[in-house]
Amino acid sequence: MLVRDPEQFKERCKEREHQTTIAYFGLDLMITKEGAIRCIEINGHNSGTKGFKEAYGEDFARKGVIKYLASFGLPVTIYTYDADEKNDRWAEESLDVKVFDIEKVNLECSKEALSLFDFIKTKDLAQFVASWWTMSDESYYKRRASLSSEEVSSFEDIFRRLLAGRMGLRWTADSLGGLHSISQAEGIIWANNGKNFVFDEEKYLVVNPSLIEFATENKLVSEILMAPYSFPSCPVFPDQLEAGNKMLAKYLNIVRSPKIILKPNNGACGNGVVVLDKRKLLNSAGEMRKEVSYYLEEPGVWFEDKKIIKGFEVLRKSERILVQPFIESKPFYSAQTGKNHHGSIRYVAMVRSEGGNISVHHIGGYVRLAPEPIGDSMDACVANLARGAHAVPLSERDKNRLELWVDYALPHFYRRALRLAACPPEAPVNNCAFVEKFDRFYKSPWTWYQHNEIDGY
Repeated sequence: MLVRDPEQFKERCKEREHQTTIAYFGLDLMITKEGAIRCIEINGHNSGTKGFKEAYGEDFARKGVIKYLASFGLPVTIYTYDADEKNDRWAEESLDVKVFDIEKVNLECSKEALSLFDFIKTKDLAQFVASWWTMSDESYYKRRASLSSEEVSSFEDIFRRLLAGRMGLRWTADSLGGLHSISQAEGIIWANNGKNFVFDEEKYLVVNPSLIEFATENKLVSEILMAPYSFPSCPVFPDQLEAGNKMLAKYLNIVRSPKIILKPNNGACGNGVVVLDKRKLLNSAGEMRKEVSYYLEEPGVWFEDKKIIKGFEVLRKSERILVQPFIESKPFYSAQTGKNHHGSIRYVAMVRSEGGNISVHHIGGYVRLAPEPIGDSMDACVANLARGAHAVPLSERDKNRLELWVDYALPHFYRRALRLAACPPEAPVNNCAFVEKFDRFYKSPWTWYQHNEIDGY
């Protein structure tokens, strides 16, 4: 059911685990009121560090990341859309790290490409050199707009080649073999800009290879790969949030928490997160309520809270909705309110893999306190900086516990994520989690029933 040849698949996975890679993660963690540590979600190179400045007075996290990248002794390049605002110029002077604004690089390559395009037509070298170095933005856009459709195609081909050479890009992710030794890398590239660039992972040590970043952008994928250290979800398509969904009803009846969370699978900044009393979905007989079918289309008819209404409007447009139990965090005291709040933890860590060995470099973390003290409102249940949460430092005790947990759980996730490259396009992500169970379950099927409930498989 999982793969046609499990033995061969397992060997391919083991081979992929030996890749040389590096990654940056912003983990959203929770310490439950019972004291257990669980992963809410995993964020990739797009996860910010601004909460560190609020909590500690300085953003030591970003500096720590750049220093870690520079420690490998390879040329480091950072691509961003706001190079001036990121205040990374210190790294150019002290660490020889190059920081580039992507929009500026695009424009420079565009001007050069247009000059080359004209040179190919005129063969006038002097005009080419003068045009390249003196072309204003206004002149470029005017000349660019004058090109015919055929000329545009030729120009864009030159532009793509120049941009690829300048930034270390390749235009397809097919057959990316990756690196198998840090000595093979020509440099390190960190493009924490949230755009879909495909860098040449056979030449550069790219922070968050494409498959690793995929595993962070899709919440359901990262949840599966992080299991059993994540919160289990029931994924539904928007049109499945209806009274007749028996699968969802069964899931909600199993969930012990009186509240549940609905959130978009590809959401960001807390947008679309809704916390509801479970009785809003289930009736006394344990069946889905009839009105559930109308929540997405007419949330204003069924709810008064504007944030819940706005959340359902986001969920309606989502590709997939994740339904999870609402788990209370341990209480965190807020000096601002003098009361206890629910809180989630943003923890930043770097991961390096080489030859099958996976190591974690800790950057640090802080606590995000929900805007309101512990209670039933949305602002008491959702802790996200973009939703009004405020950041406070981690206690030394929590910091020590989290370091130990991350040392164990993050390599567990990362090893599985590396195996994604071994999965054929049509294969489920669950295959990557299946590998460590292969010898025990596939070769010894009589143990399936005995350990099924214990291991969650």
